Formats: sequence, C-alpha cells, structure tokens
Amino acid sequence: MKHFKAARKYAAKKINSVKVALIGLGGIIFPAVSHAALDLTGVTVDTTDYITMAEFIVVALVAFWGIRKGLSLLGR
Repeated sequence: MKHFKAARKYAAKKINSVKVALIGLGGIIFPAVSHAALDLTGVTVDTTDYITMAEFIVVALVAFWGIRKGLSLLGR
C-alpha cells in the first residue's frame, strides 16, 4: 500500500509536468498559426432589427414586473 501511494504521487508529478510542458508548447505554436489575414474593411452588419427586438423584450419584461408588483400590492 505504501509503494502504491508513492507510485501514484510520482505519476501525478510526471503528468503535471507533461501538462505544463504541453501548455507552454501550445503557447509558442498557436500564436504563430493565428496570424490569418482577414480583411473586414468593406463588411457592414445591420443590427437595427436586433436592437429593436431587444428593446421591446426589455420593455415587456419591465412591464410584466410592474404589473406583477402592482397586483401583489393590491392583494395585501
């Protein structure tokens, strides 16, 4: 049992050191790969419809909350 615990601790240390090495290697490799050239100068996205829907939803939620609070005050 004593040898098993020692072996498990040793394996955990080795696994942790391998993880740290792989994370460090990934930190070196992946930034070099991520230099993709994306030209977004002519791209426009129309978000007015989404903003209008979000405003409607927020106003509706506030209205429902207010109605619920008003009804709860009347119920007292």
